[in-house]
Amino acid sequence: MSRAIRDRLIAWFHEPDKLQHIIISLALVQSMLPWTSIWLSVLVTFLIGLVKETWDALYGAGFSWGDIVANCLGIGLGVILLWPYL
Repeated sequence: MSRAIRDRLIAWFHEPDKLQHIIISLALVQSMLPWTSIWLSVLVTFLIGLVKETWDALYGAGFSWGDIVANCLGIGLGVILLWPYL
């Protein structure tokens, strides 16, 4: 991996907004898992993030694919952390 790509990834993960997206998505998917299936938890969490970004596109700072990626990372991490208990 080139140094420029590595530096860009490190900077991306240090943005507070991206970390918030990861943590909130992780918490949402984990909080729904006791009551719903894993697929429904993932779908609902993803849709919440997509609606939030659509809202930002219409009324806020604009749509961010980086935020969608951060949401997906949080969802994946949330599922991986609870996978042994499912």
